[in-house]
Amino acid sequence: MLTTYRIASIDEIGQEAWNNLIQTNKVNTVYQTYQWHKALWEVYKTEFELFLLCVKEHENLVGIAPLMRKTKDNIRLLLFIGHYQADYSDFIYQDGKPYILNEIVTWLKNHRDTWDRLHLLNIPDYSPSGSMLLEFSQNAGWPALAGVCAVCPAWQFDEAGNSIEAITNKKSLKRHYSHFKNLPGFEVFHLTNRVDILPYMDEYFQQHIERRYIAGELSLFLEDDIKQCYLNLVTIFDRSDLLIFTIIRSQGQNIAFHLGFQYNHTFIWYKPSFDITLFKLYPGEVLLNELFRYAASNGCHEFDFTIGNEQFKERFSNIVRKNYSYQVYQCSKDMPERAPQYSRMQHLLIRINNIIKESGTIRGIWKILGIIGERSFEYECVYYFAIPRCVSAPQSVELFLEDVVVRQGGVKDVFRLNYFNRIEQKLEYFKCAFERLLKGDIFLIIEHHGNIASYAWISRRDKFPISEVDTTIGLKEGAIIIFDCLTLPEYRRKHLYRFMLSRIIDDYICEEKVIYCRKNNIPSIKAITPLFRLKRRLFYMRLFDIRLRWSRT
Repeated sequence: MLTTYRIASIDEIGQEAWNNLIQTNKVNTVYQTYQWHKALWEVYKTEFELFLLCVKEHENLVGIAPLMRKTKDNIRLLLFIGHYQADYSDFIYQDGKPYILNEIVTWLKNHRDTWDRLHLLNIPDYSPSGSMLLEFSQNAGWPALAGVCAVCPAWQFDEAGNSIEAITNKKSLKRHYSHFKNLPGFEVFHLTNRVDILPYMDEYFQQHIERRYIAGELSLFLEDDIKQCYLNLVTIFDRSDLLIFTIIRSQGQNIAFHLGFQYNHTFIWYKPSFDITLFKLYPGEVLLNELFRYAASNGCHEFDFTIGNEQFKERFSNIVRKNYSYQVYQCSKDMPERAPQYSRMQHLLIRINNIIKESGTIRGIWKILGIIGERSFEYECVYYFAIPRCVSAPQSVELFLEDVVVRQGGVKDVFRLNYFNRIEQKLEYFKCAFERLLKGDIFLIIEHHGNIASYAWISRRDKFPISEVDTTIGLKEGAIIIFDCLTLPEYRRKHLYRFMLSRIIDDYICEEKVIYCRKNNIPSIKAITPLFRLKRRLFYMRLFDIRLRWSRT
C-alpha cells in the first residue's frame, strides 16, 4: 500500500532516511543528497514555497519529489529545488520500481488545482523519469515539451589507455604544471573543514567574478543570495569528505581555487576560479592537473565535468552524457507560442505596415526611405597617420590637470572602466580587452588620483584590422599601432589625449608609430596632427552587396 503526502519541512524526512533512499536511486549524485537540498532551501525559502512530496510503503520511505513552487504571471510553476544550482536533478525513488514514480505523478494529477506548469530541468539521459513523465502527460491529455538542455562531458578512468597518465601527460597540461611546480612556494591544499575553508571564500568569490568578466559573462557570485547558498554548502558538508575545496598557491599567492565534490567514486568539477593576472601562465590548467591527480589517488572512477560544452572539457573527456528538460502544461494556452513562419518579403511588408501605422503615411514613407538608405548604402573614411623611428614629440604638452600618472595597465585595470551605458557593452568590452591582452597588446592608462582618466591600446601585430573600413593593414617590422583611445567625459578638454600620444612617441622606440581615426572625429584629428603626419586616407563604400575599398596618399 503506497501513501503519498506533502510535507512542510525537509527536516521531517531527515538526513539519514533521505540519503539511504538515494543509494537505491538510478540518479545518485551529490545533487540528490539531503545536504544539497537543505543548503539550497535555506536560501530559496524566502522566494519559493516548498512542495515536497513523500511516498511511503508500509511506513517505509520509498519516494521523494523534491519540488518547490513559484507563482509568476499568475502561473503556479513547479520546479526541482535544485533547478538553479544542481547540475543533475531527478525524482528520488528505488530503481526498478517505476510504480513509485507513477504514484507521484498520479498525486500531481489528482491535485492539479495546486499547480499549472511542471518545469523539470537537468534530468540525466539515463534516468527513466523522463519517458515516464511524457507518458504521464500523454495519458492525462496535457501538452508537454522535452529536449536536450545540456551536455555533460566526463573522463572515465580504465585500463585501456584512459588512465590518469593519459591526462597529466598531455603536453600543455604538463608544461604549465611544471612551470608553477618549479617555482618556490608551490603548495596544494584540499580542504574539507569549514573552519579552514570559510576564510578563503571572499577571495574565491572575487576571483570567480573577475574570471567570468573576461569571458564576457556575469558571475553568479554577484548575487548575495547565491554567495550565501555556497557558504551554506561549505557549512552543511563540513568534515563529510564530500565537499573538496582546493587551493593552489605559488610564491605566497593563491593562484586558483576550486569548490567541488567527491561522491560515489566520482569527482565532480563544479566551480573553479583562478587569478586572471596570471592568465598567460594558464593557472586553470595547473588546477585541472592537480584535481585529476587528486581524483585518481582517492579511488575515483570518473572525473565529471557536469554541464557545459566549453572547449577545454572536450579536450579532457572521453564520454559525453546529455541532460533533458521536461515541461508539462495543464492547459495548451499556457504553452509558449511559436513565432509564425514568414518569408523575407512578408516580414518586410509587415514592418512597412507597422511603420506607417505608427508614423502616418507621409512621415512613414520618409522613415522607410531613410531605413532603406541606411541598409543599402555605407560610406566611411579613415585618416591613417604615421611617424618614423627618428622623430620625437615636437613639443611639450601643457596639461590642464595635476598629479597624473601614465602606466601600463593590466586586466584588472580594464575592470575599473565604468563609462558603459549597458551591462552588455561592459561585458563585450571586457571580453575584447582580454583577447587583446592574450595577443600581447598593451593597455596604457593615465590615472588621476587613482581614477582612470584616459587610455589607449598599443599593438605590435604584423597585420591589424581596421573594422571601420573593413580592411586589414600590414605594419612594418618593429612598428606599433595606437588604437581605441578614449578620454572619459569628465576629463576631456584637458589635453590628456595629446599628452598620452606624446608619451608614446617618446617612450616607445620602434621602427614606425601608426595611428588612425575617422574623418569626422575632429577632436582626435586636432590632437593627432601636431604629432603625426597624415600618410594616407582609407575609404570604404557599400552599395547593397557591392563593396569597394581604396586609399589615397
